[in-house]
Amino acid sequence: MDPTKILVVEDDEDSRRILVLRLQWMGKFTIREAATGQEALDWITREPPDVVLLDLKLPVLNGLEVARRIRTMPAPLSQLPIIAVTANVMVWNKDIAVAAGCDEYITKPIVNPGEIGHKMEQLLRTGRPTRPAGAAC
Repeated sequence: MDPTKILVVEDDEDSRRILVLRLQWMGKFTIREAATGQEALDWITREPPDVVLLDLKLPVLNGLEVARRIRTMPAPLSQLPIIAVTANVMVWNKDIAVAAGCDEYITKPIVNPGEIGHKMEQLLRTGRPTRPAGAAC
C-alpha cells in the first residue's frame, strides 16, 4: 500500500516544521509543504494529496478561501479531505471552517498528535468527506 500523501499548508515556518515532524514521527506518510494558499492550490492541481492540513490564517489567500476554491474544483479534487488547523478555538470558528468546506477542525497548539492521525484515518476510511448535509462543497 502506498503511503498517504499529505499536504501541510502553514505560513509560519516553525509551526509548519513542528506539524511535519509530528507527521514524520507517526510514519507512513509522504508529506508536501506549502507556505501560501496559492502554493497549496498549485500543489493540489499538480500532485493531488490524499489529505490537506490547512492553516486558516494565511496571508493574501486565507485558508477559508483555499477550502472554498478546492470545493469548486472538478471531482475528485473537490472531494479532498480538508482538516483545518488553527489557533482559533471558539466554536463558531469551527462552524465557519466547516461552512467553507473543511471536513475536520484541529486547534493549535496540537497537544495530542494522535488527534491528527485519528481524524485522517476517519476521513480516509469513509472514502468521502464528513461534512454535514448542506455544508459548502
